[in-house]
Amino acid sequence: MNTSTDQPSLAETPVDEAQYKPDLELSDRYQQFSSELLRLALLGMAGIGFLISDVVLSKEHPLYLAMLRDARWFLVVSIICLSLAVGGALAHRYLATDCISDEIHFLRELKRSGRDTARRVHGFFRWKLKVCAWLLMATCGLLFAGAAFAAASFSVVLF
Repeated sequence: MNTSTDQPSLAETPVDEAQYKPDLELSDRYQQFSSELLRLALLGMAGIGFLISDVVLSKEHPLYLAMLRDARWFLVVSIICLSLAVGGALAHRYLATDCISDEIHFLRELKRSGRDTARRVHGFFRWKLKVCAWLLMATCGLLFAGAAFAAASFSVVLF
C-alpha cells in the first residue's frame, strides 16, 4: 500500500474481473484471427520461395528463367503486399494487447480518481481501438492482394 497518501496507487486499485472479461475474450478472438492472417501471409511468402527455388531454379531450363523474368513484378508486388500484411498483423496483435491494458487502466482510474481523469485515458484508448480495426481491414486487403499477385506469378511461370 502506498504510505505517502491515503489513496492507493493505481496498480493497487482493485478492478472486478467481470467488468473487462468479455472484452478480454473478444480481444482474444480478434488476436486469433490476426494470427491466422499472419500465418497465411507467411505461408504465401514461403510459397513464392518454393516457386523460385524448387520449381524454376532447380530445372535450370531457359524457358522457366524467361518466364520468371516475365513474372518478376508480380513476385515483387506480392512479396511487398505479404510483408505489409505480416507487419499489419503483428502491429494489430501488439495494439490489441495494449488496448486491454488501457481498458484496465481506465477502469482503475475511473474507480480511483473519477470521471474527469479517466476521460483522458479513454480518448487514447478509443483511438487505439480504431487503429486496430483499420489494421485488421488493411491486413486482410494486403493478404488478398498478395495472394492474387502470387497466383498471377505462379500462372505466368507454370502455364
